[in-house]
Amino acid sequence: MELKSKISGDRNINILADDAESEDLFDSLTQLGYKRPEISAVVTKMPENVKTLEDKVRWCLRNLAK
Repeated sequence: MELKSKISGDRNINILADDAESEDLFDSLTQLGYKRPEISAVVTKMPENVKTLEDKVRWCLRNLAK
């Protein structure tokens, strides 16, 4: 029981970090003129090996241009 609470606490931190990074990604792309629905459609197809925010922005831009 004690271990479970420690693990879920760490997971919550990771989720918050992912949410902040996702919001940064959406903000960056909306500043370039893309709409949230079209960004969402591309982000859901993003491979898991795309790790950094810069790489995510580049990947999205390549795929939004198609």
